[in-house]
Amino acid sequence: MSERTVSSWNAMLVGYAKHGMGKEVVELFKMMREENKIKPDGITLLALLSGCSHGGMEDKDVEIFNIISTGKDGVEVSIEHCGCVVDLLSRAGQVERAFQFIREMPFQPTAAILCSLLGACWALLYVDIGELVAKLLLEIEPENPGTYVILSNMYASAGRWEDARRVRELINERAIVKESGKSWIGPAYIHDAEKDTAKT
Repeated sequence: MSERTVSSWNAMLVGYAKHGMGKEVVELFKMMREENKIKPDGITLLALLSGCSHGGMEDKDVEIFNIISTGKDGVEVSIEHCGCVVDLLSRAGQVERAFQFIREMPFQPTAAILCSLLGACWALLYVDIGELVAKLLLEIEPENPGTYVILSNMYASAGRWEDARRVRELINERAIVKESGKSWIGPAYIHDAEKDTAKT
């Protein structure tokens, strides 16, 4: 291209990120910075975080986040960027690091960010951190049945049956109802299926 803009760089970065090509994302970002004419923006940072996440490069991801969050590039870090880092660390099994990141980030964590970490606490049996995360979640969404269910399941997985029973009792006391899963088959699909049946 005779002239490259932040949008053209971002388009390539997002493309690589969506295909899980983390190394290529990092290399392209280096090229972008070496050109010196174009400054990254919030979308650039999201693409970098996503690319490193899919590529299993969590350490590189946090390093890039720390460099950009200094503000030298003029990128305003958002809660979405922080959420990406927490999700990345949680899925990489770095639960303690993710929890520390939440405590240090300049935003109040959202329910989505906390849920991401709570799921990792359950999967990896970080019960102590899971209890703290569940407490924060219940302050934000006290009527969300998912938090109670995950907390109870985490206790059960750790063999803490009394705690699991106590959480289940809380659900009953507070009359919290977990909605059943639902599925829906559209009329067009049913119509096509009927035609196929008629042919056979």
